[in-house]
Amino acid sequence: MATAVRAARADRSKNPRGAQLIKWNALPPVVRVVLGTALIAAAAVVPLWLNGYWRYLAALIVAYAVANVGFQVVVGFSGQLAMAHAAFLGLGAYVTTILSKKIEKVSGYTDKGEEIRKQVWSGRVPYLLALFTVPLVCAAIGYLLGLPAVRLKGFFLAIATLAFGGMIVRLFFEMRDLTGGGDGLRVEVFELFGWEKTLGTYYLCLAVAVPVYFLVGRLMRGRFGRTLLAVRDVDIASSSLGINVTRYRLAAFGISAGLAALAGGLYAQVLTYMAPNEFGTARLTAMLTMIIVGSVVVRAGAVIGAAFIVLVDQFFVKFPSFKDSALSGSYRNIAFGLALMLCIGVLPGGIASIPDRLRALGRERDSDPEGEPHLVDPGEHAIDEVGA
Repeated sequence: MATAVRAARADRSKNPRGAQLIKWNALPPVVRVVLGTALIAAAAVVPLWLNGYWRYLAALIVAYAVANVGFQVVVGFSGQLAMAHAAFLGLGAYVTTILSKKIEKVSGYTDKGEEIRKQVWSGRVPYLLALFTVPLVCAAIGYLLGLPAVRLKGFFLAIATLAFGGMIVRLFFEMRDLTGGGDGLRVEVFELFGWEKTLGTYYLCLAVAVPVYFLVGRLMRGRFGRTLLAVRDVDIASSSLGINVTRYRLAAFGISAGLAALAGGLYAQVLTYMAPNEFGTARLTAMLTMIIVGSVVVRAGAVIGAAFIVLVDQFFVKFPSFKDSALSGSYRNIAFGLALMLCIGVLPGGIASIPDRLRALGRERDSDPEGEPHLVDPGEHAIDEVGA
């Protein structure tokens, strides 16, 4: 196994840019702790001066960032184009909400026309217990989904997992007694220390996102992450050296599904109301755009991509020139499409790779003034970049 990992790293080291990427891991541990603490403190303090609307946007960005980190694991690190991420986001949102919410339905009417309501679910599971238990179940479902899907690659894997996502969305529509069907489901907001709702929701999202961010980073920098990269880059050689390729790919499926479900539990709290269409192909496309625009391997790209999509979306909703236009949705889709084309064609490493590319281009010119810069493979230096 160690031989396969060293072979993968040696193959990537043939490119001279390997030493010119993000130097976060090269910083002394004390400096990294200080910088990380400063960033967390800023994220915790700044919302105190924001109004409810901006707190809502900040909480939405953080919830998306958790889901994007999971998407990066399966797409960026394992190289599998699994398109069921939005479905697991929906599973986490609905199941977490249903477990912690008392649900009733109208079973008839009295002679005076008053509704007779029947309790469908008692909702006695504490929200925090549901929030951290449901992802474990969804991780197991993701693992089981990977058993047949892991044998597929590329387009065929995407279609198979997309079909699973469509089935889950249809399930949300059909289970009307629990999910409300097409009418949607109102979410009971979890009150954190009696704080104002948007502020409490933001701090809840932040309290979950920070450990996830650092735990996934340590996992991907460790033996598991390096072996997963070796499996992605040289799967045949890895298998011949005794690495259980299937096991690592299934683990990526499970981790991705669990993180998506965890993000779903937060996402429901941010929205306070959800309908099945929230988790269809439109949501999947938006999430895929986030990791392409941000980065498919750099953890910072999960936050950058989420912020980009949320803020651009709100620009077209709130800006006077667009909000009253019947084509505001079309303008938004055009903006997202242009951003995708720009990143794929010019910046394949995403926005998070801009500092690295500028540094690499400058050093290439110093070492070879007549040479032409070449494009960066967004996953080529994932081991180094994941520390960002």
